[in-house]
Amino acid sequence: MNKHIQELVCSLFKHCRSTLGHSLRVADELDKFSSYIDIKPSAEIYYMGAVHDIGKLKISSSLLNKTGKLTISEKHELNMHAIYGKKILQEKKVFSEEFMNIILYHHENQDGSGYYGLKGQEIPLFSRMLRIIDSYDAMLYGRAYQSPINEEQIKLEIEALKTTIFDAELVCSFLHYIEAKKQRMLVEKLQLSR
Repeated sequence: MNKHIQELVCSLFKHCRSTLGHSLRVADELDKFSSYIDIKPSAEIYYMGAVHDIGKLKISSSLLNKTGKLTISEKHELNMHAIYGKKILQEKKVFSEEFMNIILYHHENQDGSGYYGLKGQEIPLFSRMLRIIDSYDAMLYGRAYQSPINEEQIKLEIEALKTTIFDAELVCSFLHYIEAKKQRMLVEKLQLSR
């Protein structure tokens, strides 16, 4: 693993383990989904997922782990993690502008209603992919302030938000990917039980 990524991941481990767990799951999913849609695998793709929420290092762990309803100012502070993430990466002076912008724009929405108003194809491809995977993982595993929901409900939610929040073409591919992954796991489980 890249030395700088390793340092950042270790910092996240010390700061908030649930954020680290989420980030590593997103990294794994981004890597596998990229391969599924025929994007050549690279360590950089995994790293994007691993540090997509690195800006949360600048947010208190008490806020990250708050179980009650968030206030407007707390939501605003949480939303700042994308900017904080780019600043943290800039301090390392080893990441490309493209990589840092993918992290900055991972909460942009297709209709322009995201953090910075980018929409559609203005949003970098990997940011659009992260937007789906980040949301999927947050719904599947829950947050301190939000209970997890079942996978079938998640699929319906993601489907309902294509074209407004998520890239419709990527949603279609991601839902096929999730189904293929489920089928593969079922086959592996059957083979193990023999």
